[in-house]
Amino acid sequence: MTNITPFATKNTIVSYLLLITLVGFLALKLPPSSKSANENTLGLNIFQFQEKRNLIINSYLDSGMQLFDIKLELESSVIDKSNDLIARTRFESFGNVPTLVNLFFVITDSQGKEVYSDSSETTVETEKIVTQEFKKLNLKKGKYTLVLTTLYNTDVKDEFKQAFEVKGASVSEIISWTVLTLVAIGIGGSLIYKFVMYIKSKQN
Repeated sequence: MTNITPFATKNTIVSYLLLITLVGFLALKLPPSSKSANENTLGLNIFQFQEKRNLIINSYLDSGMQLFDIKLELESSVIDKSNDLIARTRFESFGNVPTLVNLFFVITDSQGKEVYSDSSETTVETEKIVTQEFKKLNLKKGKYTLVLTTLYNTDVKDEFKQAFEVKGASVSEIISWTVLTLVAIGIGGSLIYKFVMYIKSKQN
């Protein structure tokens, strides 16, 4: 049996699947005369491609290696405060072997300067959504990029980017909070004054 070395990405599997589809399509498009003359050759080639494809897929499964389709999504790309940022990473696996995945989050500003970094890990078997919140994030108003790097199977690394913008509080929001603060101070002051006057009246 031919030994197939597992590759680091799923590109090889996809390439063979596309190649098999193309060969089948060409077989259908051949004129009748050519089709009969080349039928055995095309049939043999298709069989060989299918056999090699199966060997590659089986080598991944036998070795315990995993391949993932990974997507990075933001709940919203425009946020009022930086700590409202929420990212979701979607994993879809080709196999069923639990695999540890390391996640490295980096945020860069519009100049490409790193302004935040964090890391975590998760175990994925077949499908999983990992939600990352940034409650301690404190960024100024501006445009930024979230960069996610995933690492699994020791050396399989992928990088994903999503741009987002921090708008900051609007003028109306600032005014609203200012008014509420003044009202709260006024009510608190009034209550304290009444309490002090009440104590004095009792003493007299």
